[in-house]
Amino acid sequence: MNLKNKHIIQNRIKEIKKKKNKIFFKGLKTYNYFEFKTKLNSINFVLKCLNLLSNGYILVLKDSISSKFLDTAKKKLKIFAKKNKSY
Repeated sequence: MNLKNKHIIQNRIKEIKKKKNKIFFKGLKTYNYFEFKTKLNSINFVLKCLNLLSNGYILVLKDSISSKFLDTAKKKLKIFAKKNKSY
């Protein structure tokens, strides 16, 4: 990625941070890890991902981590959520 593209990305991130909007979960967008990694060379794809993230979407990368790790993380997250309920 060239310097011009890096500046475009940095400026987009600054714009998002300035808005200071609360972001609520809207959905999941799933990518294969290796395809995602390849697509990161495209400035348009990176900007699309930034927009998705700033609009409440979570990017899921298949084949990036083991399912055992995910199962453990889900269990720990449930326990954490139960202990830290906000009313």
